[in-house]
Amino acid sequence: MEAKIVKCYLCNAEAEQEEGFDTSRSIRIICQQCKKYLLTHKALFFFFLRKDGKVILNADDKKKLSEYVKKNYNPEKDEAVPISTDIITAVTGKQSINTRYE
Repeated sequence: MEAKIVKCYLCNAEAEQEEGFDTSRSIRIICQQCKKYLLTHKALFFFFLRKDGKVILNADDKKKLSEYVKKNYNPEKDEAVPISTDIITAVTGKQSINTRYE
């Protein structure tokens, strides 16, 4: 498992990104501000790294997701809070058109 330094997808602060820790293509982000979250490949692909360049989540949406992670992070268990397309839609009310037809 290799960690690299990246910008947090939620707050833009410096964070560590881990890949290859399981068989999915999810990534784990460890951020001093947002804590630890697991961004599923589908959420990453449809909401954050869109090939068409369309921005779906604005700064307020990302702040809501950051607050969701902080609220649900349990430091005693030290487990990453999962963020999937369903969670993004539930927290922000936004949906990627591509995920509607799956």
